[in-house]
Amino acid sequence: MWEIRVKMSEALESIARPKYWDTSRDIKGNFDYNSTRIAFLISAADSDLSYEERSVFNYVFDTEYSHPKFERMALEFVGGDLVDIISEIPDYFVSAVLFDSTEREEFSQLAYNYVKCLCVLFLSISGEGSESKAALIYLHLKSLKNYAARHHVFINDDLLPDIQIETDTQTMDTGVAKNSILAPIAQEKINKPELIPEENSQEEADDIDSLLTELDSLIGLSNVKSDVKSLTNLIRVQRLRESRGLSVAPMSLHLVFTGNPGTGKTTVARLLGKIYKSLGILSQGHLIEVDRSGLVAGFVGQTAIKTKEIASKANGGILFIDEAYSLYGSENDYGKEAIETLLKHMEDNRHDFILIVAGYNDQMERFLSSNPGLRSRFNKFLAFNDYNRDEMTQIFLKFSKEAGYLIDDEALRQVVKFFDRRIEITGNAFSNARDARNAFEYIIAKQADRVINHNLSKNDDIIRIVEDDVNSLSML
Repeated sequence: MWEIRVKMSEALESIARPKYWDTSRDIKGNFDYNSTRIAFLISAADSDLSYEERSVFNYVFDTEYSHPKFERMALEFVGGDLVDIISEIPDYFVSAVLFDSTEREEFSQLAYNYVKCLCVLFLSISGEGSESKAALIYLHLKSLKNYAARHHVFINDDLLPDIQIETDTQTMDTGVAKNSILAPIAQEKINKPELIPEENSQEEADDIDSLLTELDSLIGLSNVKSDVKSLTNLIRVQRLRESRGLSVAPMSLHLVFTGNPGTGKTTVARLLGKIYKSLGILSQGHLIEVDRSGLVAGFVGQTAIKTKEIASKANGGILFIDEAYSLYGSENDYGKEAIETLLKHMEDNRHDFILIVAGYNDQMERFLSSNPGLRSRFNKFLAFNDYNRDEMTQIFLKFSKEAGYLIDDEALRQVVKFFDRRIEITGNAFSNARDARNAFEYIIAKQADRVINHNLSKNDDIIRIVEDDVNSLSML
C-alpha cells in the first residue's frame, strides 16, 4: 500500500505542474472531486463500507470521516450518477488529452497513473465482492484509454499492476454486487454502459470521406474544396506523425474566408466543424454564427462580457463572424474591445476553439492589419469566388427541385438570361446564391398569381413554372 501511495504522490505532483494548470482553470478542483468520487464508488460497490476502506480513504485524502459520514458521503457522491460515472470522461482528463495532443506532453498518462493507483489501492483491501469493484474499475479505465486514443494520445498500461476482472455476467453488467448499499439505486438506473468505441482508423477515414463527399456535392467552389481537402490531409498526417513520436510543426487552424455574400461560406464553415470533430481537433464541432451586433454593446465594459459569452458558447466548435471587418471602426469604437476579447479567448481556449472571420477581400485585409495579434493568428485564407451563370442556374434548379416545382425549357432560358444580366450589371453587389433564391421566390409568387387568376387546379398547373411567370424577372 505504501508503494502505491508513493506512486500516487509522484503522479499528482507532476500533474499539478503550473504549465498544465495554467492552461485549464478550475481543472485542479475537478481532478480532486473526481478522484474522491471514484474512491467512494469503488468503496460502495460491494456489500459493505469496511473500516479498512474508511481508514485508507482518510489516509489518502487527509480526511477524518466517521463510518456514518463515510457511508452518507458515498451515497451522496455516487448514488445519483452511478451509471454515468462509469464511462464519463472527467473534465481534467479531457483537458489533459487536448493539451497532450498538441503539446506532446504526458499529463494524460500521469493522470491515468494516479487514477489507476487509486483504484488498485482500494481494490487491494477488498475481500468478498472484489469482482464488483474490479468491474467498475475496468470500465472506467477503459473509457479513459479509449477517449485518449481517439485523440491520438496513447496510454501505456504496462507501467502499473494489472487488474484481474472476474467475468461474472451480473457484475459486468452493473458493476455493483447485488447486496451493495448502492444496489437499489443501481436497479432503477442501470443499463449496460455505452463505452467509447476502440480507435478505428478505418471508421475515422470513412467518416472523413463522407464529409468530403458532402463538400464535393456543393455547387461550384472548386478552389475551396481543394483547399479544405489539403488542410484535412495536413491535419491527418500531423496526427499520424504525432502517433509515431515524430516532430509536429505547430499549426494555427483559425481561418479567413473572403468573398461576396451568398458564396457558401457558412455552409463550408459548418462542414469544417464536423471535419475537425472527426479528426479530434474539436470536441463538439458545432457552429456559432454571429456578426458585429452579436458581439458589440453600447456601453463601456459590456462588449467584453457580451463577446466572451458568445465565444464561450462556441468552445468545442467554431465561432463564425460574418462581416468581421465591421468590428474595426474608429479609435473610440467598442469593436476594438470585442477584438481584444476574442484574441484572449483564442489563446485561453486554443486547444478546443476555432475562429473563422469572413467578409469582402479588401476589407478583411484592413481588418487583419488593425491589430498586430490578428495577423499572426490567421495564416490560412479561403477565397470564395462568385458563381458563374451555369452555377447560378444549377442553384436555381436545386431550389426548384427541393420545393417540388418543374420549369419549362423556355422559362429556364429566360432565367439563364436573367443571371447573365445580373452578373454583368451588379458587379461587386452580386449576391450569388441569394440572388438565385430571390429570383426563385419572385417567380413562384408570379406563378401563384397566374394559378389563382386563371382558376387552375390540376397538379401539373400547380407545380409548373412557365415563361409568363419569368417575363418580369428583369424588374428585380
